[in-house]
Amino acid sequence: MQSSLPSQPKGGPSFLVPGQRNSRNSTTLNKIHLQRQLAEWKRRALVAEGQVMIEQAEREAATVHAVLASREASILKYQLNANTRKKTDTSKCFTTSARIVTSAEGKEQAIAEASKRDAKKNELEEKKKKKQDTERADFLRRAEQEREQLPFSGSLRSKLKAELQDILFALGLDIEGNVAALLLRINAHFDTETALKQDPRYIGLFSKPSGKRKQAAEDHMSDPHYLLRS
Repeated sequence: MQSSLPSQPKGGPSFLVPGQRNSRNSTTLNKIHLQRQLAEWKRRALVAEGQVMIEQAEREAATVHAVLASREASILKYQLNANTRKKTDTSKCFTTSARIVTSAEGKEQAIAEASKRDAKKNELEEKKKKKQDTERADFLRRAEQEREQLPFSGSLRSKLKAELQDILFALGLDIEGNVAALLLRINAHFDTETALKQDPRYIGLFSKPSGKRKQAAEDHMSDPHYLLRS
């Protein structure tokens, strides 16, 4: 009997002949070589592009420098020409308030204008003196209020500007500004320092002194220390 060789199972491993294996290796090497060449070309292209950008920037910088140099030259030329014109210009102008009066009417007009100027000057000096006198009176009044620690009373909105400034002065705040600004500053301070609304010196600004509050104000005014300060 002849013994039969076992048949190769289906789906088993396949083997390449040497020629086929060399062909595949060669194809793989060619692909790798082409990829390297492509990468090198890309690198060279990027380098070339960078050089082009650098050259373009240098050209633009040179253009800007040339424009600035041209402008500076124009300015220097203008200044030089202006100085030359000044040296060659022999005419001179003088401004004066003097007048040549040749008629009686002109003399009367000049006298009237001089009187008007003097009146305006006197008016300004009078306003300045009046302002100084008012400031001095305000200073003395506030000094007396601080010495006596006099209490304030009445609605804030009914106060005149000077009265609002007295309150601000007593609180140690800035007294400059119009009435609206002064009111805003006072209310903001009392909203922050709420305890001051119960202080005998300021309690009368927020309500009519009656009952306990009136008694507190009277006790404060009859306090020996308060009387000594008076």
